[in-house]
Amino acid sequence: MAITRVQDQSAYVLHRYDWSESSLILDIWSRDHGRLAVVAKGAKKPASQFRPILLPLQPLWLSWRGDAEVRTLHAAQWQGGSVMPQGEALLTGFYLNELLLRLLARDDPHPRLFDVYDQAARDLSSRPSSLLNVARAFELFVLRELGVLPALSVESAALTPLVGDQTYRLRPQAGLMHAPEDALDALTGDHWVALDTAMLVIVAPLYVPLVDQLGFDLIWYGVLYTITTQIAYMTPPFGYNLFLMRAMAPPEIGLRDIYRSIVPFVLLMVLALALVMVIPDIAMWLPNSVYGN
Repeated sequence: MAITRVQDQSAYVLHRYDWSESSLILDIWSRDHGRLAVVAKGAKKPASQFRPILLPLQPLWLSWRGDAEVRTLHAAQWQGGSVMPQGEALLTGFYLNELLLRLLARDDPHPRLFDVYDQAARDLSSRPSSLLNVARAFELFVLRELGVLPALSVESAALTPLVGDQTYRLRPQAGLMHAPEDALDALTGDHWVALDTAMLVIVAPLYVPLVDQLGFDLIWYGVLYTITTQIAYMTPPFGYNLFLMRAMAPPEIGLRDIYRSIVPFVLLMVLALALVMVIPDIAMWLPNSVYGN
């Protein structure tokens, strides 16, 4: 039986444990294979190539082999482009790692969450003044990725839109509920909606520099991003707009009826998305006319 080998996988070291006088057990998180344990033999030896590389919060290329619960690490290379955070930034990074260790199961990949973590780890060293924002945004994204954070734009019990000047609190297993105005753990509807909107654009810093570097117009990309987001709001598995429609529809109208009703609209939006991709001038004509080239 062939032994599984993984080559040059983008990964981070979340935690390390002493295994012997010269070796380590590493809890790593890879983009395509999730969180797993590997043994780094001889990593504690002074002359080991692993010793200066296997550090937390550093982007790595890792290669391993094996099918057991603990794989064997046989190559590691630093990706570069990031320095080790210091002080409070380092402690914040350890906190992010602890969240992943506590909340993620082994061998359960989350590529989108990995990309957000990669950006957060780089921001810790390059933007130390934004530690609180990085930590809070990452917490929200972890909860949303794991499926335990409800939509923050509707009241969970009735699936009705939030009222901007009314206050709501987030309750475990119950979602957003009305709260007294003087409640310390409550926010207004406008604040909750702003948080929900922020969840949609939290990954934008991952892609915008790449889009710009490839030579695409950022306004054109923003239009495509907006259309795609609207399609996501109208289609399963999330489809928040579908649940809003169900809450406001008569009792005899079921979710299946609503699903069937959105098909023409989704097809039209997919067509619009394709047209804007093929003919960028559809999206660029008005900005160019107003602001010039």
